[in-house]
Amino acid sequence: MTKFLSLTNSISVRKDINFFKIPILLYTCKPLMPKNHLKRIKVVGKYIFTCLTSQRYEEELPINGDIAIRIGEKNFKVIRLKEKVIFTIYSNTKANNKKALQILKSKNLSKLYEGILNIDRKKGVIKGVFYDGHHPNILIRNKATDEMIKELFISLLISSTIKELDFKEYVDSLVVNCKKVLRRNAYKIEEQESKFVSGVIEELSQRIINALPLDKIKLTLSHGDLKQDNLIELKNELIPIDWEFCDFRSPAYDIYKFKSRFPQYGKEFYEKLFLKIERVSKEYGLEEYFQHSEKGYIYLFLLEDIYLRLNQFESRSFAREFSNHLIKAIKRYENELKRVNL
Repeated sequence: MTKFLSLTNSISVRKDINFFKIPILLYTCKPLMPKNHLKRIKVVGKYIFTCLTSQRYEEELPINGDIAIRIGEKNFKVIRLKEKVIFTIYSNTKANNKKALQILKSKNLSKLYEGILNIDRKKGVIKGVFYDGHHPNILIRNKATDEMIKELFISLLISSTIKELDFKEYVDSLVVNCKKVLRRNAYKIEEQESKFVSGVIEELSQRIINALPLDKIKLTLSHGDLKQDNLIELKNELIPIDWEFCDFRSPAYDIYKFKSRFPQYGKEFYEKLFLKIERVSKEYGLEEYFQHSEKGYIYLFLLEDIYLRLNQFESRSFAREFSNHLIKAIKRYENELKRVNL
């Protein structure tokens, strides 16, 4: 076990590192830092200030490294800068271990994480290639990349384990978990904003239940953060990396998320994508989730995305501005729903 000492709520450094070396260590840790050098200096200064003005705590982890990043209650990434390797530590309870192993059984698993080198199931540790945190933007619009994107969504679907849950229990669990995050962070969030988000969550859950008279719902492994800098091209195929926010969600989640980020791809592109993946998904009994005019599944995506954004707000520095990260996203979604008369 290695002891780490906190700098912020989510970032820790190995306890035996000299305090005066920490700024250099942070500056060279690209996964934590912006590309711009001036912004990088400001971020380092912010971390050091937080460290000096907050109570520090110790964390014992089963992996030795330079920097540990908390990505959930019991999940961490540990970075070794010189070796350029990054370890993902997942909670090793029986339930979570089973879920992690289901994820790791996905097709082409060596390509689906950060270049997996080794998996220690006993310790609950995944060792992967360190990508320096900066990934190239390769999504240049042309027919070839459009087709690769469509094939990517199909590949994610057919390589996933499928979980079937009670529909209402799943929706209720999203509501409960969202509210737990709001309560835990009440001191960080304006009361008015918290009430607004809570109201939206309740309204969405009712709309979902009313629009989708289902007994069961099928969930598939969702990447959760598909965008240009989380995709690499390998032999005319797009490979998603950085699976930090992966979880089991409704099958169309990643497509709706991608569509919300890249509306410029246009109506025709998404209509063809939904039609293509609907045909493929029939073999797996998932075709109904890709009928993109079905408003109930869009409402479900919105609720799942609010939960993801709340988790990001709680664990990642880029999402700390509640208004920009969550409130603006909700209002953008609301405007889109009004535009298509949902």
